[in-house]
Amino acid sequence: MRERQSPTLVLAATSFGNFVELFDFVIYGYSSTVIAQQFFSSDEPLTALLAAFAVYGIAFVTRPIGGAVLGGLADRVGRRRMLAIVIGLMGGSTALIGLLPSYDSVGILAPVLLVVCRLAQGLSAGAEYTGASVYAYETAPPGRRGARLGFVAAFTLVGAAAAALTVLAITAISPEAYAAWTWRVPFVIGGLLAFAGLVLRLRLEESPAFRHLQAERKVTRTPLRAVLRERARVLAVLVAVFAYGALASHTVVAFLPAYLTNSVGMDARPILLISSVILVAGGLTGWGAAALSDRVGRKPLIVGGALAAAVLTLPAYVLAGSGSIPGAAAAMALLLLPQAAVATVATVSAIESVSPSVRSAGTAVTYNAAYALFGGTAPFAGTVLVAAFGPIAPAYYLIALAVAALVATAVLLPETYRSAAPGETSPVSTPAHPGR
Repeated sequence: MRERQSPTLVLAATSFGNFVELFDFVIYGYSSTVIAQQFFSSDEPLTALLAAFAVYGIAFVTRPIGGAVLGGLADRVGRRRMLAIVIGLMGGSTALIGLLPSYDSVGILAPVLLVVCRLAQGLSAGAEYTGASVYAYETAPPGRRGARLGFVAAFTLVGAAAAALTVLAITAISPEAYAAWTWRVPFVIGGLLAFAGLVLRLRLEESPAFRHLQAERKVTRTPLRAVLRERARVLAVLVAVFAYGALASHTVVAFLPAYLTNSVGMDARPILLISSVILVAGGLTGWGAAALSDRVGRKPLIVGGALAAAVLTLPAYVLAGSGSIPGAAAAMALLLLPQAAVATVATVSAIESVSPSVRSAGTAVTYNAAYALFGGTAPFAGTVLVAAFGPIAPAYYLIALAVAALVATAVLLPETYRSAAPGETSPVSTPAHPGR
Protein backbone atom coordinates (compact mmCIF):
# COMPACT_ATOMS: atom_id res chain seq x y z
CA MET A 1 0.00 0.00 0.00
CA ARG A 2 1.35 3.45 -0.95
CA GLU A 3 2.30 5.54 2.08
CA ARG A 4 0.65 8.94 2.05
CA GLN A 5 3.22 11.68 1.50
CA SER A 6 3.69 14.34 4.14
CA PRO A 7 1.26 17.31 3.85
CA THR A 8 4.12 19.48 5.10
CA LEU A 9 6.25 18.48 2.12
CA VAL A 10 3.37 19.17 -0.28
CA LEU A 11 2.78 22.63 1.16
CA ALA A 12 6.48 23.46 1.27
CA ALA A 13 7.20 22.35 -2.30
CA THR A 14 4.18 24.07 -3.87
CA SER A 15 4.08 27.29 -1.83
CA PHE A 16 7.84 27.83 -1.93
CA GLY A 17 7.77 27.34 -5.68
CA ASN A 18 5.06 29.99 -6.01
CA PHE A 19 7.12 32.31 -3.81
CA VAL A 20 10.20 31.83 -6.00
CA GLU A 21 8.24 32.25 -9.22
CA LEU A 22 6.88 35.70 -8.29
CA PHE A 23 10.14 36.78 -6.67
CA ASP A 24 12.03 35.90 -9.86
CA PHE A 25 9.39 37.25 -12.23
CA VAL A 26 8.84 40.70 -10.66
CA ILE A 27 12.41 41.41 -9.57
CA TYR A 28 12.91 42.57 -13.15
CA GLY A 29 10.15 45.16 -12.77
CA TYR A 30 11.64 46.60 -9.58
CA SER A 31 15.06 46.73 -11.32
CA SER A 32 13.88 48.29 -14.60
CA THR A 33 15.69 51.60 -14.16
CA VAL A 34 19.11 50.07 -13.67
CA ILE A 35 18.45 47.41 -16.33
CA ALA A 36 17.79 50.25 -18.80
CA GLN A 37 21.21 51.68 -17.97
CA GLN A 38 23.02 48.34 -18.15
CA PHE A 39 21.46 46.73 -21.25
CA PHE A 40 20.51 49.58 -23.58
CA SER A 41 22.35 52.53 -25.08
CA SER A 42 22.60 55.38 -22.57
CA ASP A 43 22.44 58.09 -25.27
CA GLU A 44 18.66 58.35 -24.83
CA PRO A 45 17.73 57.49 -21.20
CA LEU A 46 13.98 57.64 -21.79
CA THR A 47 14.23 55.38 -24.83
CA ALA A 48 16.35 52.94 -22.81
CA LEU A 49 13.79 52.86 -20.03
CA LEU A 50 10.94 52.27 -22.47
CA ALA A 51 12.95 49.44 -24.02
CA ALA A 52 13.44 47.89 -20.58
CA PHE A 53 9.69 48.10 -19.95
CA ALA A 54 9.04 46.53 -23.36
CA VAL A 55 11.22 43.56 -22.40
CA TYR A 56 9.25 43.36 -19.14
CA GLY A 57 6.06 43.02 -21.17
CA ILE A 58 7.49 40.39 -23.51
CA ALA A 59 7.30 37.82 -20.72
CA PHE A 60 3.53 38.28 -20.53
CA VAL A 61 3.23 37.47 -24.22
CA THR A 62 4.87 34.09 -23.71
CA ARG A 63 2.90 33.22 -20.57
CA PRO A 64 -0.09 31.74 -22.47
CA ILE A 65 2.36 29.74 -24.59
CA GLY A 66 3.97 28.40 -21.44
CA GLY A 67 0.53 27.61 -20.04
CA ALA A 68 -0.45 25.69 -23.17
CA VAL A 69 2.82 23.79 -23.59
CA LEU A 70 3.78 23.11 -19.97
CA GLY A 71 0.19 22.83 -18.75
CA GLY A 72 -0.44 20.31 -21.48
CA LEU A 73 2.71 18.48 -20.43
CA ALA A 74 1.35 18.16 -16.89
CA ASP A 75 -1.81 16.56 -18.29
CA ARG A 76 0.21 14.12 -20.41
CA VAL A 77 3.16 13.07 -18.25
CA GLY A 78 2.20 14.19 -14.76
CA ARG A 79 1.98 17.16 -12.40
CA ARG A 80 5.19 16.38 -10.50
CA ARG A 81 7.47 16.37 -13.55
CA MET A 82 6.06 19.61 -14.86
CA LEU A 83 6.51 21.37 -11.49
CA ALA A 84 10.18 20.37 -11.46
CA ILE A 85 10.72 21.57 -15.04
CA VAL A 86 9.02 24.91 -14.41
CA ILE A 87 10.99 25.90 -11.33
CA GLY A 88 14.25 24.83 -12.97
CA LEU A 89 13.49 26.96 -16.04
CA MET A 90 12.55 29.98 -13.94
CA GLY A 91 15.59 29.73 -11.69
CA GLY A 92 18.05 29.24 -14.52
CA SER A 93 16.77 32.14 -16.59
CA THR A 94 16.63 34.45 -13.56
CA ALA A 95 20.18 33.68 -12.44
CA LEU A 96 21.42 34.23 -16.00
CA ILE A 97 19.98 37.76 -16.05
CA GLY A 98 22.16 38.53 -13.05
CA LEU A 99 25.23 37.21 -14.88
CA LEU A 100 24.73 38.69 -18.35
CA PRO A 101 27.32 41.11 -19.77
CA SER A 102 26.24 44.73 -20.14
CA TYR A 103 25.69 46.80 -23.29
CA ASP A 104 29.04 48.50 -22.78
CA SER A 105 30.74 45.08 -22.89
CA VAL A 106 29.06 43.27 -25.80
CA GLY A 107 26.81 45.84 -27.45
CA ILE A 108 23.53 44.73 -29.03
CA LEU A 109 24.09 41.14 -27.86
CA ALA A 110 23.31 42.24 -24.28
CA PRO A 111 19.63 43.15 -24.86
CA VAL A 112 19.21 40.12 -27.14
CA LEU A 113 20.33 37.79 -24.35
CA LEU A 114 18.13 39.68 -21.90
CA VAL A 115 15.10 39.10 -24.14
CA VAL A 116 15.87 35.36 -24.36
CA CYS A 117 16.04 35.09 -20.57
CA ARG A 118 12.86 37.07 -20.12
CA LEU A 119 11.04 34.88 -22.66
CA ALA A 120 12.11 31.82 -20.66
CA GLN A 121 10.80 33.45 -17.48
CA GLY A 122 7.46 34.04 -19.17
CA LEU A 123 7.19 30.42 -20.33
CA SER A 124 7.84 29.24 -16.80
CA ALA A 125 5.42 31.70 -15.19
CA GLY A 126 2.73 30.46 -17.57
CA ALA A 127 2.53 27.14 -15.72
CA GLU A 128 3.94 27.68 -12.22
CA TYR A 129 1.03 29.27 -10.35
CA THR A 130 -1.67 27.17 -11.96
CA GLY A 131 0.47 24.01 -11.87
CA ALA A 132 1.19 24.38 -8.15
CA SER A 133 -2.49 25.19 -7.55
CA VAL A 134 -3.64 22.05 -9.39
CA TYR A 135 -1.22 19.88 -7.42
CA ALA A 136 -2.26 21.46 -4.10
CA TYR A 137 -5.92 20.93 -4.98
CA GLU A 138 -5.48 17.31 -6.03
CA THR A 139 -3.54 16.37 -2.89
CA ALA A 140 -5.85 18.18 -0.44
CA PRO A 141 -8.36 16.36 1.79
CA PRO A 142 -12.08 16.62 0.86
CA GLY A 143 -13.65 19.82 2.13
CA ARG A 144 -10.26 21.56 2.43
CA ARG A 145 -9.29 22.00 -1.21
CA GLY A 146 -9.94 25.74 -1.29
CA ALA A 147 -8.03 26.29 1.94
CA ARG A 148 -5.05 24.25 0.74
CA LEU A 149 -4.92 26.02 -2.62
CA GLY A 150 -5.37 29.41 -0.93
CA PHE A 151 -2.37 28.80 1.31
CA VAL A 152 -0.19 27.97 -1.68
CA ALA A 153 -1.51 30.88 -3.74
CA ALA A 154 -0.80 33.35 -0.92
CA PHE A 155 2.92 32.88 -1.46
CA THR A 156 2.75 34.42 -4.93
CA LEU A 157 2.05 37.80 -3.35
CA VAL A 158 4.54 37.14 -0.54
CA GLY A 159 7.16 36.48 -3.21
CA ALA A 160 6.41 39.82 -4.86
CA ALA A 161 6.68 41.53 -1.47
CA ALA A 162 10.05 39.86 -0.82
CA ALA A 163 11.30 41.08 -4.20
CA ALA A 164 10.39 44.67 -3.34
CA LEU A 165 12.04 44.44 0.09
CA THR A 166 15.19 42.91 -1.39
CA VAL A 167 15.61 45.74 -3.88
CA LEU A 168 14.83 48.29 -1.16
CA ALA A 169 17.48 46.83 1.15
CA ILE A 170 20.21 46.62 -1.50
CA THR A 171 19.62 50.17 -2.74
CA ALA A 172 19.63 51.47 0.84
CA ILE A 173 23.05 49.94 1.55
CA SER A 174 24.71 51.76 -1.36
CA PRO A 175 22.89 53.40 -4.27
CA GLU A 176 26.18 53.75 -6.13
CA ALA A 177 27.05 50.06 -5.80
CA TYR A 178 23.51 49.12 -6.81
CA ALA A 179 23.82 51.10 -10.04
CA ALA A 180 27.20 49.51 -10.72
CA TRP A 181 26.81 45.83 -9.81
CA THR A 182 24.74 44.89 -6.73
CA TRP A 183 21.56 45.06 -8.85
CA ARG A 184 22.66 41.59 -9.99
CA VAL A 185 22.43 40.10 -6.49
CA PRO A 186 18.61 39.66 -6.35
CA PHE A 187 18.67 37.74 -9.64
CA VAL A 188 21.35 35.37 -8.39
CA ILE A 189 19.45 34.95 -5.12
CA GLY A 190 16.36 34.09 -7.15
CA GLY A 191 18.27 31.37 -9.00
CA LEU A 192 19.56 29.84 -5.76
CA LEU A 193 16.07 29.88 -4.24
CA ALA A 194 14.74 28.10 -7.31
CA PHE A 195 17.35 25.37 -6.91
CA ALA A 196 16.18 24.82 -3.31
CA GLY A 197 12.61 24.61 -4.57
CA LEU A 198 13.64 22.07 -7.21
CA VAL A 199 15.14 19.83 -4.52
CA LEU A 200 11.84 19.94 -2.63
CA ARG A 201 9.77 19.18 -5.71
CA LEU A 202 11.85 16.20 -6.70
CA ARG A 203 10.76 14.59 -3.42
CA LEU A 204 7.07 14.83 -4.29
CA GLU A 205 4.93 11.90 -5.44
CA GLU A 206 2.50 12.13 -8.35
CA SER A 207 -0.95 13.48 -7.45
CA PRO A 208 -3.73 10.95 -6.74
CA ALA A 209 -5.91 12.33 -9.54
CA PHE A 210 -3.23 11.82 -12.19
CA ARG A 211 -2.42 8.34 -10.86
CA HIS A 212 -6.13 7.54 -11.24
CA LEU A 213 -6.05 8.73 -14.86
CA GLN A 214 -3.06 6.51 -15.54
CA ALA A 215 -4.67 3.50 -13.90
CA GLU A 216 -7.88 3.99 -15.92
CA ARG A 217 -5.92 4.72 -19.12
CA LYS A 218 -7.67 8.07 -19.47
CA VAL A 219 -4.65 10.33 -19.93
CA THR A 220 -5.43 12.76 -22.76
CA ARG A 221 -2.85 13.19 -25.51
CA THR A 222 -4.27 16.53 -26.72
CA PRO A 223 -5.52 18.20 -23.52
CA LEU A 224 -5.70 21.75 -24.85
CA ARG A 225 -7.83 20.78 -27.85
CA ALA A 226 -10.09 18.67 -25.64
CA VAL A 227 -10.69 21.35 -23.04
CA LEU A 228 -11.45 24.05 -25.61
CA ARG A 229 -13.92 21.74 -27.32
CA GLU A 230 -15.71 20.67 -24.13
CA ARG A 231 -15.58 23.65 -21.75
CA ALA A 232 -14.94 26.75 -23.86
CA ARG A 233 -17.96 28.68 -22.52
CA VAL A 234 -17.08 28.27 -18.85
CA LEU A 235 -13.43 29.07 -19.50
CA ALA A 236 -14.45 32.24 -21.35
CA VAL A 237 -16.36 33.34 -18.25
CA LEU A 238 -13.30 32.69 -16.11
CA VAL A 239 -11.12 34.70 -18.51
CA ALA A 240 -13.42 37.66 -17.77
CA VAL A 241 -12.94 37.12 -14.03
CA PHE A 242 -9.16 36.77 -14.31
CA ALA A 243 -9.04 39.88 -16.53
CA TYR A 244 -10.18 41.97 -13.58
CA GLY A 245 -7.70 40.18 -11.31
CA ALA A 246 -4.82 40.72 -13.72
CA LEU A 247 -5.48 44.43 -14.14
CA ALA A 248 -5.95 45.04 -10.42
CA SER A 249 -2.85 43.14 -9.31
CA HIS A 250 -0.49 44.71 -11.83
CA THR A 251 -1.99 48.12 -11.17
CA VAL A 252 -0.81 47.76 -7.57
CA VAL A 253 2.51 46.05 -8.34
CA ALA A 254 3.61 47.96 -11.45
CA PHE A 255 1.48 51.04 -12.24
CA LEU A 256 0.57 52.54 -8.87
CA PRO A 257 4.13 52.82 -7.47
CA ALA A 258 5.23 54.66 -10.63
CA TYR A 259 2.10 56.85 -10.53
CA LEU A 260 2.66 57.76 -6.87
CA THR A 261 6.29 58.68 -7.41
CA ASN A 262 6.16 60.32 -10.85
CA SER A 263 2.71 61.97 -10.88
CA VAL A 264 1.93 62.48 -7.19
CA GLY A 265 5.55 63.22 -6.22
CA MET A 266 6.01 60.78 -3.35
CA ASP A 267 9.29 59.19 -2.27
CA ALA A 268 9.78 55.76 -3.84
CA ARG A 269 11.21 54.09 -0.71
CA PRO A 270 8.14 54.25 1.53
CA ILE A 271 5.99 53.25 -1.44
CA LEU A 272 8.03 50.05 -1.83
CA LEU A 273 7.66 49.32 1.88
CA ILE A 274 3.91 49.97 1.85
CA SER A 275 3.52 47.84 -1.25
CA SER A 276 5.27 44.94 0.48
CA VAL A 277 2.99 45.07 3.51
CA ILE A 278 -0.16 45.26 1.37
CA LEU A 279 0.99 42.35 -0.80
CA VAL A 280 1.35 40.15 2.29
CA ALA A 281 -2.09 41.27 3.47
CA GLY A 282 -3.44 40.38 0.04
CA GLY A 283 -2.00 36.89 0.30
CA LEU A 284 -3.71 36.37 3.66
CA THR A 285 -6.98 37.72 2.25
CA GLY A 286 -6.92 35.32 -0.68
CA TRP A 287 -6.18 32.40 1.62
CA GLY A 288 -9.06 33.31 3.91
CA ALA A 289 -11.48 33.75 1.02
CA ALA A 290 -10.53 30.39 -0.51
CA ALA A 291 -10.96 28.65 2.86
CA LEU A 292 -14.37 30.27 3.32
CA SER A 293 -15.39 29.14 -0.17
CA ASP A 294 -15.09 25.53 1.04
CA ARG A 295 -18.10 26.26 3.24
CA VAL A 296 -20.27 28.70 1.30
CA GLY A 297 -19.29 28.07 -2.32
CA ARG A 298 -17.02 29.70 -4.87
CA LYS A 299 -19.52 32.03 -6.57
CA PRO A 300 -20.49 34.13 -3.49
CA LEU A 301 -16.85 34.98 -2.82
CA ILE A 302 -16.11 35.93 -6.44
CA VAL A 303 -19.28 38.02 -6.71
CA GLY A 304 -18.65 39.68 -3.35
CA GLY A 305 -15.05 40.52 -4.20
CA ALA A 306 -15.94 41.92 -7.62
CA LEU A 307 -18.73 44.01 -6.06
CA ALA A 308 -16.31 45.38 -3.46
CA ALA A 309 -13.87 46.26 -6.24
CA ALA A 310 -16.54 48.09 -8.22
CA VAL A 311 -17.44 50.17 -5.15
CA LEU A 312 -13.96 50.78 -3.69
CA THR A 313 -11.82 51.48 -6.77
CA LEU A 314 -12.81 55.12 -7.25
CA PRO A 315 -12.22 56.04 -3.57
CA ALA A 316 -8.88 54.24 -3.84
CA TYR A 317 -7.71 56.52 -6.65
CA VAL A 318 -8.92 59.60 -4.77
CA LEU A 319 -6.86 58.51 -1.75
CA ALA A 320 -3.85 57.78 -3.95
CA GLY A 321 -3.91 61.32 -5.25
CA SER A 322 -3.79 62.80 -1.73
CA GLY A 323 -0.01 62.49 -1.59
CA SER A 324 0.00 61.09 1.94
CA ILE A 325 1.48 57.82 3.18
CA PRO A 326 -1.82 56.73 4.81
CA GLY A 327 -3.66 57.60 1.60
CA ALA A 328 -1.27 55.55 -0.50
CA ALA A 329 -1.53 52.59 1.88
CA ALA A 330 -5.34 52.76 1.89
CA ALA A 331 -5.44 53.00 -1.91
CA MET A 332 -3.29 49.91 -2.35
CA ALA A 333 -5.34 47.97 0.18
CA LEU A 334 -8.67 48.92 -1.44
CA LEU A 335 -7.39 47.85 -4.84
CA LEU A 336 -5.55 44.66 -3.90
CA LEU A 337 -7.60 42.97 -1.17
CA PRO A 338 -10.75 42.41 -3.29
CA GLN A 339 -8.52 41.25 -6.15
CA ALA A 340 -6.79 38.69 -3.95
CA ALA A 341 -10.11 37.18 -2.89
CA VAL A 342 -11.49 37.05 -6.43
CA ALA A 343 -8.36 35.69 -8.14
CA THR A 344 -7.69 32.98 -5.57
CA VAL A 345 -11.25 31.67 -5.44
CA ALA A 346 -11.54 31.91 -9.24
CA THR A 347 -8.48 29.65 -9.50
CA VAL A 348 -10.27 27.03 -7.40
CA SER A 349 -13.35 27.39 -9.60
CA ALA A 350 -11.27 27.07 -12.77
CA ILE A 351 -9.70 23.83 -11.55
CA GLU A 352 -13.11 22.41 -10.66
CA SER A 353 -14.70 23.47 -13.93
CA VAL A 354 -12.74 21.01 -16.07
CA SER A 355 -12.06 17.29 -15.76
CA PRO A 356 -8.71 16.09 -14.35
CA SER A 357 -7.52 14.88 -17.76
CA VAL A 358 -7.37 18.47 -19.07
CA ARG A 359 -7.15 20.33 -15.77
CA SER A 360 -3.63 21.73 -15.97
CA ALA A 361 -3.83 22.94 -19.56
CA GLY A 362 -7.33 24.38 -19.18
CA THR A 363 -6.52 26.30 -16.00
CA ALA A 364 -3.14 27.55 -17.23
CA VAL A 365 -4.36 28.87 -20.57
CA THR A 366 -7.43 30.52 -19.05
CA TYR A 367 -5.46 32.27 -16.34
CA ASN A 368 -2.55 33.37 -18.51
CA ALA A 369 -4.62 34.59 -21.45
CA ALA A 370 -6.17 37.15 -19.12
CA TYR A 371 -2.83 38.11 -17.59
CA ALA A 372 -1.20 38.53 -20.99
CA LEU A 373 -3.96 40.84 -22.22
CA PHE A 374 -4.64 42.84 -19.06
CA GLY A 375 -1.76 42.29 -16.63
CA GLY A 376 1.19 43.03 -18.88
CA THR A 377 -0.52 46.09 -20.34
CA ALA A 378 -1.65 47.55 -16.98
CA PRO A 379 1.24 50.05 -16.52
CA PHE A 380 1.01 51.23 -20.13
CA ALA A 381 -2.79 51.54 -20.08
CA GLY A 382 -2.77 53.38 -16.76
CA THR A 383 -0.15 55.85 -17.97
CA VAL A 384 -2.03 56.55 -21.20
CA LEU A 385 -5.36 57.04 -19.40
CA VAL A 386 -3.84 59.46 -16.89
CA ALA A 387 -2.21 61.49 -19.67
CA ALA A 388 -5.37 61.59 -21.79
CA PHE A 389 -8.17 61.93 -19.23
CA GLY A 390 -6.70 62.76 -15.84
CA PRO A 391 -5.55 60.96 -12.66
CA ILE A 392 -8.88 59.22 -11.93
CA ALA A 393 -9.34 57.74 -15.41
CA PRO A 394 -7.68 54.34 -14.72
CA ALA A 395 -10.25 53.76 -11.98
CA TYR A 396 -13.10 53.56 -14.50
CA TYR A 397 -11.21 51.01 -16.59
CA LEU A 398 -10.76 48.80 -13.54
CA ILE A 399 -14.37 49.30 -12.44
CA ALA A 400 -15.61 48.20 -15.88
CA LEU A 401 -13.65 44.94 -15.64
CA ALA A 402 -14.84 44.35 -12.06
CA VAL A 403 -18.47 44.77 -13.13
CA ALA A 404 -17.92 42.43 -16.10
CA ALA A 405 -16.46 39.81 -13.74
CA LEU A 406 -19.37 40.22 -11.34
CA VAL A 407 -22.05 39.82 -14.02
CA ALA A 408 -20.29 36.94 -15.78
CA THR A 409 -19.92 35.04 -12.51
CA ALA A 410 -23.43 35.68 -11.24
CA VAL A 411 -25.15 34.77 -14.51
CA LEU A 412 -22.95 32.22 -16.29
CA LEU A 413 -20.46 30.54 -13.95
CA PRO A 414 -21.61 27.20 -12.48
CA GLU A 415 -21.09 26.55 -8.77
CA THR A 416 -18.46 23.84 -8.36
CA TYR A 417 -17.58 23.41 -4.71
CA ARG A 418 -19.93 20.43 -4.19
CA SER A 419 -18.61 18.48 -7.17
CA ALA A 420 -16.11 15.65 -7.36
CA ALA A 421 -14.14 14.50 -10.39
CA PRO A 422 -13.27 10.87 -11.14
CA GLY A 423 -10.73 9.63 -8.61
CA GLU A 424 -11.64 12.34 -6.11
CA THR A 425 -13.94 12.34 -3.11
CA SER A 426 -16.69 14.95 -2.88
CA PRO A 427 -16.73 16.97 0.35
CA VAL A 428 -20.52 16.60 0.41
CA SER A 429 -22.96 13.98 -0.68
CA THR A 430 -24.69 15.89 -3.48
CA PRO A 431 -24.00 14.91 -7.11
CA ALA A 432 -21.52 16.68 -9.31
CA HIS A 433 -22.72 19.55 -11.50
CA PRO A 434 -23.85 18.65 -15.02
CA GLY A 435 -20.73 19.98 -16.65
CA ARG A 436 -18.58 17.28 -15.01
